[in-house]
Parts: sequence; C-alpha cells; structure tokens
Amino acid sequence: MKQRTKISLLCLVFFLFASFMFSEQCHALDPLDNIPFPDGKYFLTYPIYYTADRLKDGSGNTSVSNLDLDSYVNLFRFSYYNKTTFDNAWHFSYIQPVGRVEMLGDHDQGIGDATLCGVYWFIDNPDSKTWFGAVGYVDIPIGDYDSTKSANMGANMWKFRPSLIFAKQFGKFDLELTAKYNIYTENKDIDTKPGQETIIESYLGYFLRPSLMLGGHFNATFGQDTTVGGSDVPNSSVKKYQAGPSINWTPASLCCITFETLFDFGVENSTSGQFYLVRLAWKI
Repeated sequence: MKQRTKISLLCLVFFLFASFMFSEQCHALDPLDNIPFPDGKYFLTYPIYYTADRLKDGSGNTSVSNLDLDSYVNLFRFSYYNKTTFDNAWHFSYIQPVGRVEMLGDHDQGIGDATLCGVYWFIDNPDSKTWFGAVGYVDIPIGDYDSTKSANMGANMWKFRPSLIFAKQFGKFDLELTAKYNIYTENKDIDTKPGQETIIESYLGYFLRPSLMLGGHFNATFGQDTTVGGSDVPNSSVKKYQAGPSINWTPASLCCITFETLFDFGVENSTSGQFYLVRLAWKI
C-alpha cells in the first residue's frame, strides 16, 4: 500500500488505462489484414502477451520503473466475408478477449471488452492488387472491472474507432496502411475520460515465396489530454511509437499463421514495453 499512496491521481489513471491497453493492440495491423479474404466464415485466435515495467511521463522520462504489467490474452475472432451482396467486398467480425492482466501486485482475469467490427472496400481490385476501405470498430464494455483495482480486464467505457485502410501489392512487396481515430466515453466510476487518439499503422512485407512473407511494422499513436473531473489535465496526452518484425505463412490446411513482435519507444504518458502475438486463422 505504501507504493500506491505515493502515486498521484494522474499516474493511477494511466495505470488503469494501461491495464486495458493490450486489448487495443489486438486491432493492430497484421499482414494481409487490409485485403479481403475469399467469401466465407472464418475463425481466428490470437494468443497475445504484453509486458511492461516502465511508465513514462509527459517528458518521456521513467516515472515508475517497477510497474510489473503483464497481460496474457487469447483473442477469439469470428469473421464473415462477402463479395456478392454489393459490388465490392464487405466483412463483419465479433472479437472477444479472454485472459489475465497483472500490475503493481494486483491482478484480474476473465473476459475483456467485446468488439464489433464492420468493413467495406470501396476499391477491391485484385487485378491491380489495390484495396481501399472504411472500417468501424465499437468496443462494448462487458469486461470485468473494479475501480478499486489497478489491474482490470475491462475498461468500463465505450470506445469507437472509425478507420481507413489501404493495401497495394507490387512485385513481391505488400504495403498496407491504416489510419484510426479512437473516441472514448467517460469512465464514470473514476470520473475520467482518456483523450481521443490518432493512430497510424503501417506494414511492408516481402514474399519470400507465395505462401511465406517476411515484413516489418511501424505504428504511431498521438493522443489528446486526459480529462479528470471534467477538466483537462495539462501535459497528459499519450504518445507512443512501435516497431517490429513479423512472419506470415499461409499453408494449404490453414488460412494463415502469423508471428509478430512489437517494441515500444518514444513513449510519453503511457507504458513502455514489448508486445508478442501469434495469429491462427481457419475457414469454417
């Protein structure tokens, strides 16, 4: 308890925010995400691990060096793709995380907040290998939450993420870009509303062979100030960069298998750590 009494209200807000940041990572751009799958139903599972010991302040300095944040999550995703209803492809997904989060000696386990996702590709041209679409995400606060705990699987707030996606393949290269805007509602239990965020995600892959692609990711997050008690907290906006490699394999028996690692850097007012993901997908 001595450790917590030394932590300011603002830091506590960010600890609470960090406890569900891992669920945001599951929506990060993965290889071939911005290209529609063939028509049908798909089941995907994402074992995810995020770990961070450091909390950065508004100047990028370490304010807490023993955060002990560990998130172990298995994300279950049910998706449907269709190219016959409209001129171009559309897609719908239901996403449900289940797992455990640990931080500052506290922990929580169970289900996280569910996500509904809808996509429509305005440009869907396999001949020129060009795709462009709009995405809507809605995070539904059904996850476990307790305002007296620093570690929570749920965020206790709604999140809306309008997004634009783009993909272009040329030669053996695959370029994909995503722009997202995070809109948060208020967590009324702690009278706090995280600042809205602009997120840019990019991926460049190289096909070593038609079924095997090696690539690199670069992501950037730029947030606005957090609101506590109806007032903006100065210098509380989140900034974070991420980069790392991934490898994607599409064997005949599966839709795809992905291994991905991301490292945080240039962080302000958020956790700084490492992110590990495996993606498995099947057509059902």
